[in-house]
Formats: sequence, C-alpha cells, structure tokens
Amino acid sequence: MSPAPRARFRLDALTAVLAATIVLASACGSSCSTTAQLPTLQSLTNKALAYAQCMRSHGIPAFPDPVDKGSNIQIGPGPDSGIDMNSARFQAARKACIPLLPDGGP
Repeated sequence: MSPAPRARFRLDALTAVLAATIVLASACGSSCSTTAQLPTLQSLTNKALAYAQCMRSHGIPAFPDPVDKGSNIQIGPGPDSGIDMNSARFQAARKACIPLLPDGGP
C-alpha cells in the first residue's frame, strides 16, 4: 500500500473511532456512569467467609475464617497452620470453592 492510501486509511479509522465515541457519549447523556461499581469491603469479606466455609465443608476442617487487615482481607491458612496446601484434598477443595471468591480468586 502506498503512503497516500495508507494515510487515508488511518484518517478514516480515526474518524470512525471519533464518531463512535461521540455517539456513545451523546447516547449516555447524564444517565450513564463512567465509574465502575467496586465491591465493598463487606461484600468481599462475605465472599471470603463463604469460601472458608466451603473449604471446611470439602474436607479442610482447620481452614480459618478470613482476617480483616484494614485495607485488605487475608484468606487462607498461614505458614504455621499445619494445613498442606499441596495435598490432593486441599487442591480438590480449592477447585470446588474458588468460584465463591470475587473474580474467581487471586
């Protein structure tokens, strides 16, 4: 493709993107929100608690409840918990319960 048609193609593509942006912006008016709804700490805590309960019900009885660390939530056993996170039982429980975490887990 020679430089002239290539420049015309880029200009046409840019015009199409700009037109689509204007149409979307005008369609929204004042009713569309541009910010995504973020989950609350309480909803994240509830999901983490459901995950912990699921892990216990799937054969990991010592799995701890989540711990609120202020700006985040600690989910899962610590290094001194005695829980073997590499065991087949743990991995099966994790696979069954991971959909309960926000966005399918970390």
